[in-house]
Amino acid sequence: FMSSDNVKAQPFVFVFSTLDSSGKPTLIPDEMIDFAKQINSAAPEKTYTQEFSAEITPDGVLKFKGTIIKKNSSGSNMTTHSFVNSDFVNVTAMEDDKGRPLKFTTTHNGSIFRYYVTLNEPVKAGNIFTYSNEGTMDGMILPVIGNENTYMFRMSHSPATDKATLRIETYLLPEGAELISMNPEDMKRTEKDGRIELRHEELIPVGAKPKQM
Repeated sequence: FMSSDNVKAQPFVFVFSTLDSSGKPTLIPDEMIDFAKQINSAAPEKTYTQEFSAEITPDGVLKFKGTIIKKNSSGSNMTTHSFVNSDFVNVTAMEDDKGRPLKFTTTHNGSIFRYYVTLNEPVKAGNIFTYSNEGTMDGMILPVIGNENTYMFRMSHSPATDKATLRIETYLLPEGAELISMNPEDMKRTEKDGRIELRHEELIPVGAKPKQM
């Protein structure tokens, strides 16, 4: 696989199952999943991946779901994890890569929420782990002064990490919405259920600021 910039992806093992004759998913042994994680974690770590998809509702709320893929580089087993968000972000639920809910608490300081997550099982040193969160973002869809029924969304996301970050963002516009302009201009435009969907993918170097959406 290659990115839109023709950068080759590092080899990665996928583990999956099919349905049996009764329509139930075949159980994947934990040992097989752990073995695949060991293979994947053996590859040199180059990036930290954040996938973010949001549906923009007619009343201007972003309903989002984000997926984070990380490597435990701490040198010991990991049982907890923490991250930060701006306080216009309201995370309502989290789950691990097996679809199990994750328990979390938050603290607030200035304009930042810090989240403390309790993992459902320890992540071994060097292993890759995946989790997702979902919620809403308010106050991001703003009316354009002097243009009736015209709105603007703007955000510049800076990953709070010391690693290069592959940031993948997808936005689904409200039904009947017309796209007037977009920035960056090379965002991929498709349609989903008759609605405009925009996608942007960017590799953000350590310490760099991403393009403003």
